[in-house]
Amino acid sequence: MTSKAQTEQKKLTIGDESSAEPSQGSHDPSGEQEMLEEHTGPESQQPESKPEVETPDDEFDLESIRMTQDYGKQIIVKKLLTTVPVRKPNKTQFFRTHPEYRMDVHLLKYGETDELYVVKPGVLAAVFELAKPYRLVLGVDRLGTVFIWPLAIPDEERPMDWHKSAMEADFEAQKGWIRMASNQALGAYEIFKAVGELSEPDWPLEPWNKLVGVGFRQKIIDTPEHIIIQKLQGLM
Repeated sequence: MTSKAQTEQKKLTIGDESSAEPSQGSHDPSGEQEMLEEHTGPESQQPESKPEVETPDDEFDLESIRMTQDYGKQIIVKKLLTTVPVRKPNKTQFFRTHPEYRMDVHLLKYGETDELYVVKPGVLAAVFELAKPYRLVLGVDRLGTVFIWPLAIPDEERPMDWHKSAMEADFEAQKGWIRMASNQALGAYEIFKAVGELSEPDWPLEPWNKLVGVGFRQKIIDTPEHIIIQKLQGLM
């Protein structure tokens, strides 16, 4: 027979084995925690982005695009004067001439298109009297186009009617809007005054010397080595 002490020892051993090896139906909380961490990584924990909701057409805020009352003050634009044509007035346009912006110079016509070059007094002898006296006058037409009008100064001994009538047109244009057109049968320009009361011209803000400089850019003969003089002398 087994003693009482041996029986108690056997029961104790069986109890320890049952606590060390859990049965198949037992619950293991540590195992479930590991499986949960595998399925819930850093990416899965980020909140899902919500799609943007477009504003319906009937709820568009018109005030967000309405033009402000002081829109003109917000935009400051300065027009750069980069071109000043040197020409006589267009026969179909009314024009005015400036009473102060004018000066007498020597001009030389060169090339097939009779381009005008300003000749400085120091090199006049080098152009073989090809340079003629002209009066440069600032003009502006009804479209606001600024131009420099080269008026041939009439010869004191044999003045031409073309030149004299152009001078008369300049005199009238200083006082009011006029239009002039050539009359071949008459051999002179005809002058037409505007019938309506037209507003005063808008003259440019640039000074006269800058306007002349822009109009005759790269067309000023100032040294005997100038390419035009070189060609006139047959050196090129």
